[in-house]
Amino acid sequence: MKTEYNRRRHLTSENVEVSRHVEIRRLPLARARKTFREAYQRVSGVCRTVRGPGMSAGLGQIQILGVNQVAGEKVFTLRFLQGRNPDWVHRPFFARLDPAATWWTDLKPAFGRERFFFDDEAEVSGVSGGWRLEIGDWRMPNL
Repeated sequence: MKTEYNRRRHLTSENVEVSRHVEIRRLPLARARKTFREAYQRVSGVCRTVRGPGMSAGLGQIQILGVNQVAGEKVFTLRFLQGRNPDWVHRPFFARLDPAATWWTDLKPAFGRERFFFDDEAEVSGVSGGWRLEIGDWRMPNL
């Protein structure tokens, strides 16, 4: 048992070292959502507990719910799964569809708005909109 544990730990350490040198390729949000949706449609109900594509940022975890047409504008529908402010959780918000966007900070509010509903509070608290790569992040290494 001890040998197995040490072997696993060693392999993990090697993988971490290797991953430091892997270039990250950014996948556009629209493509990530489409890929997730197609895969999700092909799995059984037991596997449908996953909440697909999301981003972990200083503000919280943001999930892409879909691409929709609202008031004549194509938009991303998003929500916070977790947020700095608990009132943000599960509150949908909309961003203009940008096929080139690879992170939520690339998005602009929809419907001619200047800011997202959480922008003022995020600025006051000094929380960055930057990202951190986490396990489960949908961005893929460029191998």
